Amino acid sequence: MTPADARWEAIKTAVAGALELPPEDRAAFLTEAVVDPDALGEASRLLAACDAASGDALLAMSAAELAAPILAEVTDLEAQLPAELRAALSGRYTIDREVGRGGMATVYLARDERHGRLVALKLLSPDLNLGSGATSAAARFQREIEFAARLSHPHILPLYDSGAVGELLYYITPYVDGETLRERLRREGRLPTRESLRVLRDVARALAFAHREGVLHRDIKPANILLNRDGDALLGDFGVAKGLAAAQGSFPRTDAELTDAALVLGTPAYMAPEQVTGDPSIDHRADLYALGAVAYELLTGAAPFAGRPGYAQLAAHLSEVPEPLTAQSRDVPRSLADLVNRLLEKRPDDRPADATEVLAVLEAALEAPARSARWQRGARLRRVRRGLLGMPAIAVVLSLSSASSVEEDPGLDTAMVEGSERGTADPEAYDLYLRGRRLVDTRQRDGLLRALAHFEQAVDRDSMYAQAWAGIADAWTFLGIFGHVSPREAIPSARAAGERAVAIDSLLVEGHATLAHLLFVFEWRWAEAERALEHAIALNPEYPLLRMYYASFLHSVGRAEEALAQLAVATEIDPLTPTGVLSGRIYVDVGRPEPAVRVLEREIELDPRRDLAHQLLAHAYLQLDRPAEAIASMQRAAALSGARDRAQLAYVYARVGASQEARQVLESLLRTGEPLERLGFHLAMAYSALGERDEAFRWLEAGYEEHAASMNLLAVSAGFESLRSDPRFADLLRRMGLL
Repeated sequence: MTPADARWEAIKTAVAGALELPPEDRAAFLTEAVVDPDALGEASRLLAACDAASGDALLAMSAAELAAPILAEVTDLEAQLPAELRAALSGRYTIDREVGRGGMATVYLARDERHGRLVALKLLSPDLNLGSGATSAAARFQREIEFAARLSHPHILPLYDSGAVGELLYYITPYVDGETLRERLRREGRLPTRESLRVLRDVARALAFAHREGVLHRDIKPANILLNRDGDALLGDFGVAKGLAAAQGSFPRTDAELTDAALVLGTPAYMAPEQVTGDPSIDHRADLYALGAVAYELLTGAAPFAGRPGYAQLAAHLSEVPEPLTAQSRDVPRSLADLVNRLLEKRPDDRPADATEVLAVLEAALEAPARSARWQRGARLRRVRRGLLGMPAIAVVLSLSSASSVEEDPGLDTAMVEGSERGTADPEAYDLYLRGRRLVDTRQRDGLLRALAHFEQAVDRDSMYAQAWAGIADAWTFLGIFGHVSPREAIPSARAAGERAVAIDSLLVEGHATLAHLLFVFEWRWAEAERALEHAIALNPEYPLLRMYYASFLHSVGRAEEALAQLAVATEIDPLTPTGVLSGRIYVDVGRPEPAVRVLEREIELDPRRDLAHQLLAHAYLQLDRPAEAIASMQRAAALSGARDRAQLAYVYARVGASQEARQVLESLLRTGEPLERLGFHLAMAYSALGERDEAFRWLEAGYEEHAASMNLLAVSAGFESLRSDPRFADLLRRMGLL
């Protein structure tokens, strides 16, 4: 390293350390850290430029990143978007204006012309592309960032696009109307415990999902956590740290490279010890350590080793234990303080096993006050109910009218005493919700779409209407389950609405139920789903739809008798619960066609438009060797539902020996040109009945990749008998966690 390089490194280190301090302490720190007057002048100018650039909500950059450009480039911060990039993006993105600039990237507000939405275009500094030529560096960057682009989760800022033009790398994310957590902390110093818990919970949810998908973040920090207008936290810049390291050609390994490593692979205030040392085998627990450092700052107002230069912070992460959190903030619950201490353990093995474990602690801490309040309201309600027993009617009316004042609970009204918690003070929103719930029960495309519209109108009237958000989640889930929309559209929409519901009311059984439903129907996370279902039942054992979800789960994993028992419980809770179709499916799949016919014919009597009842009745008729009735039933189903049951009609034709008719139906489906991956399960069933095993497995693989509806029933569903002896079938079940 030349003397000039060494001088510049000293300036960068000093400025990085200053930027970690409150603004009022930075000048004094620089004066002590930089002895040479000329170097001090340069450091002061660089600090001012970096400080100005760090204020935009779209920038997710560490202090070290902001200090990265050489001083000569600081004067060029107002340069316009390069002409070659503007030309390359022409027709796809229209650049509005520059909204932020720093050492790592320049950020522009742009419009995605194809989709009509505002986006943030982040143009990375060419100086970050070290190592080999620009073309190979760009390829490495894009290869790494592609993994992050696959992540779709309500608390992960999506990556819409990325690319390279010459030496310029860029990527595109949504434009978020809000602020970074760093800006919030600068303004407020620290967050109240409950708000901290909510932010940490959202980030833990994002990490749990990303880690399951095999993606690490490597740079968790307040500047990478965005808070939208609803107060939800979104974790941004997944994959960027590793992508930049890949673009540079290699990860730093020597002590001399350690400080520069922070420019790309992390931020000194939040780096895990194994990340500091450049351990090539770091795993998801490095992200957990960084989350612990963020939690520490949220709850105390400062990161664990704040106030020191970057290199000193790196050294502290290796060898020092931060001051106990409880010594700085006495109002932090013991369980939360213990969690933060565990997250900040030096050895990865001493930290929580994964983000799911962290999430469980955070959710329990969030639920505790609400659970206590709910219990107290319930106790008051029970006292009122006991007082009504044996009273004359007029006395009951008078008691109800004054119950809130007697019990000192203004929320205790007639509706509560009747056991109907509306969840909204807006009667029109409540009416929309009830209409939506009735339409969800139809399970038909037009009914589900109308239900979705009613629920959305309800939350437009009352954005904190948790039950209506849960209704939106259910509508999207059933649209996906019954093949009306692609799972790629249904899953994120359903999960976002379900998580919104439980964020508003952490004890809302409807929200927990629909999230548990998603876990096994589309995501095949069986053990986690059963825990979630049992948790929801503990919250409210009297919710009949939850019992149906649990029955569906139990059937999927081969526990048919337990599933039928849950349906019996649902009917006992509410005799009007629509259990007939699901019980008919279970009877068909276990080879009991007689009871299947009974319950399905009764279901069709009640509603002749129940396409799924007609479909399953056709399967029962096949088992009873009544081919003409099977064909007629499946034709009715196909007329009602469309593509899904047309594929099932091909299966019935093939089963009764009408192979030509089966092929004609399949060919007509394929000629539509529509993406049929979401029907992979049903098309595979038809081809298996035709004896075309390879084609059947091709469609099963398509359904697997799509996480298509009904794939959760693969292990138990009637119709795949001819495939079960094929090793490919067992392999698929194993990959789905069903073996």
